[in-house]
Amino acid sequence: MWRRVMNRKSPATIEYRPAVKPRDLFGPQAFLRFLLASGVVVAAACVFIFIQLAAQVHVNIWWFESLRLGDVYGRMWDAQKHLFLFYGVLTYLLLALIFFATRAGTYRPGPSENSRAIDGLLVLAAGSAAMVVAMIAGAAMSGEWQLYLLAHHVQQFGVVDPIHHRDVGFYVFTMPWREVLGNFAAAVLLVGALELAALATTYTLTSPYETERSDIRRIIAVGSLFGAVLFAYFAWRNFFLYPFDLDRPGRAFGGGATFAHASLWWYSVVGIVEILAALVLVLNSLLRRPGLLAFAALPVIVGLMASAGQGIFQRFVVAPNELSAESPYLGYTLHSTRHAYGMDQWRVREYTPRTLTAEDVSRDSAAVSDARIADVGAFTQVIRQRQENRTYYTFNDAAIDRYTVDGTSRQVVIAPRELEFDQLTASAQTWVNEHLKFTHGYGLTMAPANTVTRAGQPVLWIQNVPVQETIAGLPPVRQPRIYFGQSTDSWILTGATTPEFDSSTADRDTSYRYAGPDGIPVGGGLKRLTLSWTVEGGFPFFNKLYISNYVRSTTRILLHRNIMDRVQTIAPWLLIDDQPYLVLRQNGSLVWMMDGITRTDHYPYSEPVDGDNYRRNSVKIVVDAYTGRPSFYAFDSADPILRAWSVIFPGLIQPFGRLPRDLKSHIKYPDTYLNWQAAGYQRYHVTDATSYYNADNEWDIESAQTYNWDDGTTNSTVLDPIWAVTRLFGSQQSSFFSILPFSVRNKQTMAGYLAVDNNTYRVTALDMPRGAQTMGVTQFQSLYNQAPAISSTITLLDQHGSQVVPGQLLILPVGKALLYIQPLYLRSATDQSLPQLNHVVVGTQNEVNWNYSLPTSLNSLLNAGDISNTGRAPAGNGNVAPAPPLVTSKRYASLSDARLISLANSLYRAAATTPSLTAKDHDLQQVGAILRELAVRHK
Repeated sequence: MWRRVMNRKSPATIEYRPAVKPRDLFGPQAFLRFLLASGVVVAAACVFIFIQLAAQVHVNIWWFESLRLGDVYGRMWDAQKHLFLFYGVLTYLLLALIFFATRAGTYRPGPSENSRAIDGLLVLAAGSAAMVVAMIAGAAMSGEWQLYLLAHHVQQFGVVDPIHHRDVGFYVFTMPWREVLGNFAAAVLLVGALELAALATTYTLTSPYETERSDIRRIIAVGSLFGAVLFAYFAWRNFFLYPFDLDRPGRAFGGGATFAHASLWWYSVVGIVEILAALVLVLNSLLRRPGLLAFAALPVIVGLMASAGQGIFQRFVVAPNELSAESPYLGYTLHSTRHAYGMDQWRVREYTPRTLTAEDVSRDSAAVSDARIADVGAFTQVIRQRQENRTYYTFNDAAIDRYTVDGTSRQVVIAPRELEFDQLTASAQTWVNEHLKFTHGYGLTMAPANTVTRAGQPVLWIQNVPVQETIAGLPPVRQPRIYFGQSTDSWILTGATTPEFDSSTADRDTSYRYAGPDGIPVGGGLKRLTLSWTVEGGFPFFNKLYISNYVRSTTRILLHRNIMDRVQTIAPWLLIDDQPYLVLRQNGSLVWMMDGITRTDHYPYSEPVDGDNYRRNSVKIVVDAYTGRPSFYAFDSADPILRAWSVIFPGLIQPFGRLPRDLKSHIKYPDTYLNWQAAGYQRYHVTDATSYYNADNEWDIESAQTYNWDDGTTNSTVLDPIWAVTRLFGSQQSSFFSILPFSVRNKQTMAGYLAVDNNTYRVTALDMPRGAQTMGVTQFQSLYNQAPAISSTITLLDQHGSQVVPGQLLILPVGKALLYIQPLYLRSATDQSLPQLNHVVVGTQNEVNWNYSLPTSLNSLLNAGDISNTGRAPAGNGNVAPAPPLVTSKRYASLSDARLISLANSLYRAAATTPSLTAKDHDLQQVGAILRELAVRHK
């Protein structure tokens, strides 16, 4: 076909050109060009990704080597690289094999060019798709490098499972990797099935020939081979995966009577049938008979029979006799769960609290006097107002710790002063300020946990910039700079041509230059370009790190300065407790102490909490706040998971004996670990299978009304572990404990509590006898909130811009009694509030009282008794012992009702107008006392 075209240069001339055919625009050749163009784009993208990955790997190598941990990253990178290459290539070869097998069985070249072009397109498309799928599969498998390494470094637990009598190490180390391989095979087979169906359909529909018997026989051959592979895979699962799945939910978690007596048998039967079906299909790939394909239905039928058989066994054999049938397996679950959670190592004692007496307090006077009344949230609010000094400083959540002062262990609240770059004004948030100038925090604040000023404020032992210490006996802070912390999220440059900002006083700002060993030398040329591209992104030649004149070849870049990120990058196989705490060492340096937890979800017959059914607090981690140097210490060297990682990364984990002596006195039981154990203990505190089956003795972790200092709301929340210096009854010496109480499920009475000695790591479980009416936390808070003497005063204080909020509740075993301590804080409604400790409520066994301080509150409780059921304080003592003395009841007797009412109105107006919270509180206390006197007169 030709078409006429007017020649523009010579309109009188007519040219004839070939017409553009539709197949040239939309035919196979056009599609081939499209695929080739797409391939070029994909190839360019792959090259870009490869270069970016290579840059990131080189930066990682430099960073690990700067910490002398190059071998650690080398082992991680080698595992990821080998997994990516091996399983990526394997996936590509398997998909290529499926393609060419399908093509050989279904493609018949025709005489036309279109037939051959379509085949070429399919070859190109299938090859490209196989490459993409292979890269995805390789990347997915490289992400499982931890399971791969563990599977090749199996450690023995010394405990066998009750069903197969295999060591637990088989389930923890081998089975997870076996499951990964099973999932990988399933994904490849699924993609292969889709590929086979698509290719067979395409080749058949585009063939220029009529479908013949020989074509069908070839398709049968290919389908039979694929079906044989599929059934072989299912048989493998029935023999090597399903029988060892001992993490099944049910009455007996892990596998009950039906699993042991029916499911295991059916797995073998179905597996054998699947192997037979696979063999028949292999034979049929040679015979190519449609009738033999019916054998493919046999495993499906037997599988349905297996499912029905297990249901029948459960319904008619197990269910009618469930307790007796499941008892052995319930015992397995109880034993395994308690062992996996470490409960079998706890000391369990029965404990029936009695009413607190003066003799109890006298005997435990040291522990009672050191009782913590400082609330961590209130402390943080106060120091944010008094100690941040500049907008760029911040205090994250404070921590409770203990320090020896003048030979006595004292409980303290400690908080580091970190730098928060985002708090600078927008105009000051420049690249130079972020990465060169504002590089570090400075110092810390510390206060005793049992003492406040007369104004209800913390007594700061360490404060200010530069650091000042107001008490002798603490180590001097010799290096206050914090380059590595919880708020240090950005990378910085040290050793630049411009110095860093250090600290600011009233008259001048000081500068500083980092002298620590951390950091990667920026260098020049390709190395600097690589660092610039990796940390800043974008086009590296235009990045400020690459072009800035402040940066020299000797300048160092500090990466991963957030301590959580730093430790997790080095040891991603650890669960890091999310509450690191700062420690002031004897040499005057500041270090962060952190806890690393090993875990698995494959411990047989152990019920999981938060996805894990085995954890150990195996590693103590120390990160220097100035140098950033991390150190890992094996705290539980008996843990098989830690032993495996120690073999994988030799030299990374040091023996616990190498932990500096002054730091050993600061180790703590991590909240993350105790909360996880306590969640399991709610159900697994019982050891009797019948009680466990009946679920009639389950507990809840106690809840309490807690004030959120960040959003200003009070809600009922589950208690976190309570830090306290005390001694358990029967003990001769006080220690630093983490305490977590439990209540009876759906009730408010206390059922027991865990007490963890942070000095010895011994866990004591104190269980109250069933039926004992021990006052719970919620009951205690309800009791004092309902006490007229307390509630009326709180109501008065909760007016005119002030608010009474609860601090952190404390429960102390004192003698054989329990002492409940609830600090109450007074705060204004403004964001700039300085919370003041206003009262301390104390209670014991359905009795409560309160006063301005813990000693006076205890005196009121022990000498005056309970005030929860009366509108006035017990005679002869008074409700509170105020800082300035209140008007006494004798003075009231000499005043008329009218005079008392007038006096109350005057005091109330004064309280409403005074800016002082202390004066406001004092005036309102007098108003309350007058109202109680009037109530008594007119009762």
